[in-house]
Amino acid sequence: MAQQNTYTCDACGYSLESWDEGNPYIRGPYIGGPRAKRYYFYHPCETQQIRNILETILGYTPSDAEVEEYLENHAGNEHDFICYDCMAVFKIDPETDKKRCRKCKSTRVVDICKLAG
Repeated sequence: MAQQNTYTCDACGYSLESWDEGNPYIRGPYIGGPRAKRYYFYHPCETQQIRNILETILGYTPSDAEVEEYLENHAGNEHDFICYDCMAVFKIDPETDKKRCRKCKSTRVVDICKLAG
């Protein structure tokens, strides 16, 4: 089960909250467009949410094997990041997205869960 953590600076008291397991999603098409859309699912009941998402994407009820295959090829997980330059907090998938601030475009960003210590 995911755990929400609060990270607080000992020097200034600034704090951030982040879920340790990230923000899981399935990539699928935008309806009426070529770009990929991220469909998010959460605990509890993620199994049913995944099936509902895939029914929307595929247009039919997939078998268990089709669900597994789709997840292997089209799933990801966003994490909370913070920008050291402008202090913006945003979500990106470190496996597929550029590690760049969405606000100021800086590459000086870090996963919030890696701030501890």
